[in-house]
Amino acid sequence: MNPAPDDLRRGAKRRASSHRLLIALLCLAVIAVATLVYVVVRWRNPTATPSTSVAPSGAVGAHAYMSPSGRGNCTAAAPCSDLQKAITTAGNGGTVEMAAGQYPRAVLNSADSGSRRTRDVLVHPASGANVQIASVRSSAAHVHFADLNFSGTVYLTPEANFTTLDHVHVKGLNASVLVRSSNVLVEDSIIEGGHAHDGINIASRPPNHDITILRNTIRNYTTGGFVHSEHPDCIQLFDTNHVKIEQNSLSNCYNSAITFSPGANLGISDVYIAGNFMQGCLPELQRCGNGGSVLDLREKVDKVVVLHNTFGHGSLRLPAQPGVSAPANIVTYLSTTDCSTALSDSVIGDYPTGLCKGGLPGLAAGDWLGTVTFKDEAATDLRLVGSVPAPPTGTVHSIGGPGRYSTMPPGTVGAAGPS
Repeated sequence: MNPAPDDLRRGAKRRASSHRLLIALLCLAVIAVATLVYVVVRWRNPTATPSTSVAPSGAVGAHAYMSPSGRGNCTAAAPCSDLQKAITTAGNGGTVEMAAGQYPRAVLNSADSGSRRTRDVLVHPASGANVQIASVRSSAAHVHFADLNFSGTVYLTPEANFTTLDHVHVKGLNASVLVRSSNVLVEDSIIEGGHAHDGINIASRPPNHDITILRNTIRNYTTGGFVHSEHPDCIQLFDTNHVKIEQNSLSNCYNSAITFSPGANLGISDVYIAGNFMQGCLPELQRCGNGGSVLDLREKVDKVVVLHNTFGHGSLRLPAQPGVSAPANIVTYLSTTDCSTALSDSVIGDYPTGLCKGGLPGLAAGDWLGTVTFKDEAATDLRLVGSVPAPPTGTVHSIGGPGRYSTMPPGTVGAAGPS
């Protein structure tokens, strides 16, 4: 029996109603899933913004601008005068450009993203600008100072890791670079004229590490008329390790060109001193402390290499001790109290013959006596005029070392190695 028309209509209505309910349920399900996804994304990244938003200040690669009279927000149109503010604005891998002029003492802290930066912020002058900064105390990591002038101390606290000083000029009565942080590079710079301060002082508690001093001129450090308890050095090290001092010119510092000191007796290790021209203070210019040393390495150390250096006027204090090797150097005067030396395969101009009547044991181990002539020692030009006296006949002096010294010809000594 066929259904009645009314039954057909009621069945059609029920099916249509079921279809509408199913569609509604599907829509609700889609909305629920979308809401859940949104909640999860917001929970994992609560600061997420739409992709069309403007990048905030301090974005990677940002530029900040400074001028001595700036009062703005570190933009090109409205520069600021606060170095801390400019570095924060520049952000990770950014640049701070400084207009010409005199800037006050800068204090950089690690409260911003400095401790989390992975790329350097470059701080440098605007094109052609002469920038003078009174001094800086930095606790900010990953800052690269380039082509700047400082008239006072550059103090790198233990937090200022991965700092670079590149083509800077530090000059004045308080001129000094105090390195208390790690992974520091000082290169192609001039540090000079300080009184009662070291040119570069490297130390920390616990010991800092990975310090490179490369191709700098450090000179003219005196007591400044103060009591002689101060003993300024061109470079002083204590409580540190993994230090490279290479291809520098160090001269005319009251106590020594380089001194190793006890500090807190935490130790000095893994120091590499190579390719440097060094001399003590010049008597005609100032009174010398301790006789004017070129290198004082009487402190107990571990894993120290003194390689291919030229030591001009002043006393080299380099006794033999375990963990120290010193091949292929030119020495004007070797000071010794026990006639021992860590030198090997080196030419020695003179030593205390009255004390060491039996000669130096090192002379039988490869060192030899001879004098050299410098181009202009009074002007700290220690390049040689003529050749180095030849070693004794039959003696083999095959000197090697890391980097640029790995292929030195036999018999080559001093800092005038290959470029």
